[in-house]
Amino acid sequence: MRTCVIGVGNELRRDDGIGPLIIEQLRKMVWKTSTDLFTLGPDLFGLGRMAGSYDLLFVLDALPPGPEPGKVTVIRWETAACRKMQVLSLHDMDLMMQLNWARRECMKEIWLIGVETASDDWGIGLSPEMQEVMASLVERVYGVIQERLSHAMLLEGLGV
Repeated sequence: MRTCVIGVGNELRRDDGIGPLIIEQLRKMVWKTSTDLFTLGPDLFGLGRMAGSYDLLFVLDALPPGPEPGKVTVIRWETAACRKMQVLSLHDMDLMMQLNWARRECMKEIWLIGVETASDDWGIGLSPEMQEVMASLVERVYGVIQERLSHAMLLEGLGV
């Protein structure tokens, strides 16, 4: 099963760069299967084309600042696409367009992994709140991906 994890986000907007930063840490982890890890930063136009050849895709991105920095939210793309998603910026609109394109390219599953942040102000580096939770955040994201990957492999083995 071809699996890909892509971190997106603008590292010049403090915590918005969490996706690429987590990918850096995930590269140090041991994976059960061949898992490709990429960062796209804020440039989402390559997402659909890059992801189209995978069976399972995880997109890791920052959520707007909220009361629980570091909270991880996991949504299956089909569920998210059926909802009225709030478009907060051109980035959000690009993400939806590119994931729809990737889905049409015969991908089996797309999961969005959103991380609630503390700051999306201009600046380089994570906010103190996100720095504090970074290690546990990487472990949680890794666990989510491994759990979904194990489930997908089980279903594949059953011919589902």
